[in-house]
Amino acid sequence: MTLTTFKRLYKDYQESGLNIKDFCTNQDLAPSTFYYWRNKLEEALAHEPDSFVPLEFDSNPLATNNQSSPSIIKSKPTLNNDAPIEFLFPNGTKMLLRDNINTQVLKEIVLKSDYIQVDESTIPVISNEKHKAQKAYLWMVRSVMNNLVFFHYDKGSRAQKVILPLLKDFQGAIQTDGYQAYSIYEQKKGVLLLGCWAHARRKFSESLKEDKTGAEYALAQIAKIYQVEQMATDQNMNYKQRAELRKRLAYPIMRAFEKWIEGYYPKALQGGKMSKALAYGCIF
Repeated sequence: MTLTTFKRLYKDYQESGLNIKDFCTNQDLAPSTFYYWRNKLEEALAHEPDSFVPLEFDSNPLATNNQSSPSIIKSKPTLNNDAPIEFLFPNGTKMLLRDNINTQVLKEIVLKSDYIQVDESTIPVISNEKHKAQKAYLWMVRSVMNNLVFFHYDKGSRAQKVILPLLKDFQGAIQTDGYQAYSIYEQKKGVLLLGCWAHARRKFSESLKEDKTGAEYALAQIAKIYQVEQMATDQNMNYKQRAELRKRLAYPIMRAFEKWIEGYYPKALQGGKMSKALAYGCIF
């Protein structure tokens, strides 16, 4: 493995939503190897020079006319992409995003993008009544193209009523893990609900013991899609070029895979891991 190869692998890990152990299992990679290369990557990035121009910003750029999502023009490279980032808005306004940015401004920037990922993760929270930690949920909303994230907490609830007001004005693509609370967006005008290939792959991996033949076939099709993505990455394609490549190579694979899922679903054990994996695959 090279540092360049691990950078791509680490990006896949960040986008997968999995913990390191599960991700390494799916990749047939020893966790110790993952940690070794992550340390190497951190060391390499620590020596990268600053590449952003510090700017002061005193007002909300979204309060002006011609509102639209900003474009990232410069940023300091770090492993977790948490460095200040310079933005250029269509109206000419520039902004340097710092750690202490107003959370409402950050939220507006994220929700004005047209492609977000949403997830809810468990966190331990001290109960004042029980005087001990209990499980609660923290919502994460990420603007994929801008690589910006905000978190939302509502009494630790994971209920659909939390996400509805949060995303009520959003228009664009929403990528989730298949949690039922998001199903309402399948019918909402102006919103496209997306699944996650990393989650789909994990579900089929978990089905191997139950249905080895079917699971292996499904994993092979997903691998073909991943190969298309790797091809685009290796050739340093921009977004438009990547979209064209996906349309030409990945789309036929996905359509054939979809037909296979529809035909194979009645054969799977209802309520079993394979039927759940197939049902999740229908999101695509």
